[in-house]
Amino acid sequence: MSVRQNHVGAEVTRQFEAAMHAAGIVPEFTREDLIPNGELIRFRVEGDSKDSKNGWAVLHGDGIPAGMFGNWKTGESHNWCSKRDSELTPGERAEQKRRVEMARVERERAEKHCRAEAAEHARAAWEVADTATSHPYLQRKRVQSHGLRVARTDVIVFALAIC
Repeated sequence: MSVRQNHVGAEVTRQFEAAMHAAGIVPEFTREDLIPNGELIRFRVEGDSKDSKNGWAVLHGDGIPAGMFGNWKTGESHNWCSKRDSELTPGERAEQKRRVEMARVERERAEKHCRAEAAEHARAAWEVADTATSHPYLQRKRVQSHGLRVARTDVIVFALAIC
């Protein structure tokens, strides 16, 4: 990669990150994590819990630099393009629309995958949990367990760390 290409990539990344900040999605990652290669990345959003990765972004650096970013927790998403819409030719506009659609499909695929993994880990945690027949909490409240289980914390920590 030439010095010129590297500089252009760094400037695109800086502009994209500025747009994220302006939208109120303040990412916590290093600039090296955000590569304008069209691949989805996940990151912690400032203000979220320590281990969460609710933020997502896709940045394309080829052609007319453009991308999408958002926050799965809030459900918001934003498009960004290095050119204003009025500056785009009809062909460029069609290409941008195609890329946005591809990014949306990839984002939904990644989210579906993450949810499926979380469901599997939750199922596994439930299966290894002990039946709560005589738990001290139930005794204090004087209630029956009605099928409750007591989770093993080592399994729960692993399940929370998957996405």
